[in-house]
Order: sequence, then C-alpha cells, then structure tokens
Amino acid sequence: MAFEPIENYGVIGNMQSIALVGMNGSIDFMCYPEFDSPTVFAALLDDQKGGRFQIRPRMANMRARQLYLPDTNILLTRFLAEACDARHRPAQAASVIEDTLVRRYDVERNDVDGLPGTEGSFIACSFWYVECLARAGKLERAQLLFEKLLSYSNHLGLYSEELGADGRHLGNFPQAFTHLSLISAATYLDRALSGRHDEVWR
Repeated sequence: MAFEPIENYGVIGNMQSIALVGMNGSIDFMCYPEFDSPTVFAALLDDQKGGRFQIRPRMANMRARQLYLPDTNILLTRFLAEACDARHRPAQAASVIEDTLVRRYDVERNDVDGLPGTEGSFIACSFWYVECLARAGKLERAQLLFEKLLSYSNHLGLYSEELGADGRHLGNFPQAFTHLSLISAATYLDRALSGRHDEVWR
C-alpha cells in the first residue's frame, strides 16, 4: 500500500510528539515518545519496511475527508459511501468509558467495523486513559484506575488486545501494543507521583 500525497495528511499530537494521519486512516509517520525520538511508524519514508498503523472501514466506492473540529487540534477523518458515513472522531467519554475500561467507539451507536457481535474494551485505550488523567494532574484517580487495570492481567501479568464484559481476554494474545501503553502509563504515573514529571524522559 503506497503512502498518501503529503497534502492528504493531518497532524495529531500531545505537545511532546506528533503523528501524520493519512486520509486513508493510516498513521504513516510517528516518533515516540518525543519529537526527536526514533520513529515508531515510518511508512512515509519506506512503504515496505517503515511500518504503519491503520484503522478504516471496509466499504466499496469509499471517499475520505479530513478536517479539524473548530477551535481544536482534534482531527476528524470521515469515510463516506452510499451505505453509511463512518468517522474517526472523539467519542463522548460517558459512552465509551466504564470505570477503568475504555472501548474504541460506542458499539450501541456505531457499526463501523462491519463485524458481528459486540466490541470488548480496548485495553491500550484504558492505559492511555490512565496516562491522560495523570497528565491532567488527576493523580489519585489515575493511580486507582491503574491498579484496577493491573488486576485484569492473566496469571503471568500479560494482556490481550481486548477484555470482554465477563473479564475474558479477547483478540490477539499477548498484545504488544497493550503492553507498550501499560509501560507508558506506568512510567509517567510513577514520575508524577514521585514529583519527577518535569524531567525530560528519553
């Protein structure tokens, strides 16, 4: 899959790093955790070996549009077809967060993945939620939810891609992306709780 023309990319970031998101829903360039860190995804530089992360619906005759929500840096990617309008967009928090578990989208209102059945909680999103709370200064809640998330691991301390409503691990197992989000959340939370969150992290 060739990368998009440069004008088809939007920029998302957290003031420490950025990612380029194509109109095809693909993150083709991202340095993490900082601007000058090594690339995690670099398909923009090498389509075959650079790597990418992509989420997009499977629809025939699909068109895509991107825009930033007014007065924000929130990037909205819309996938348009005659049958439906699927969007990558910020969800209402109350619709996707249940205690410490976060779903990727509201399964009651969005049928964008085209798959039968229900969607489990995406564990990486749950750890990202903890890190966001910590970065927002809500350390007590972040620590509580982080400790709850630790209780969902299996007997080896490993996680899958998703958790079902009954607590079963679903999807890929073990899921490396989940563990990267755990490490990121744990590192920032530890630094914040110990008063070292202003130090440069490399």
